[in-house]
Amino acid sequence: MNKFYIKFFQNTTIASVVLSLVLFLVIRFLPVLNVSYRHLFVVLFFYSSCLLFHFIIMKLAQKKVRMFTTYFMASTLIKIVLYSAVILLYIFNFKTDVKIFVVIFFITYIVFTVLEVISLQKFVRSIK
Repeated sequence: MNKFYIKFFQNTTIASVVLSLVLFLVIRFLPVLNVSYRHLFVVLFFYSSCLLFHFIIMKLAQKKVRMFTTYFMASTLIKIVLYSAVILLYIFNFKTDVKIFVVIFFITYIVFTVLEVISLQKFVRSIK
């Protein structure tokens, strides 16, 4: 498990740095888009939540391989509820730039979800 989690950690760290750099450049050179520095926290949020959920799923799957699908679906449900709550909290607290926040949120969501699914596929193949 360690080599899969370390690889996932490396990939998500690289993705986080790249996404943060892109956001920083947009903030700096495209002020017309109204992207603010608080949008960088979206990347940090996904980075930390993906690492946490990925670690938990891998630990649980090692104990009971047959339950992997159940663990994955449960974690997906929890993440959807959590992510929806974050979007709603943002909408209620910052009404001025909701559209750009949602776009940044979903782009970041897609990037981290793809990384997670690819990593978990490799992990499941290795433990079967």
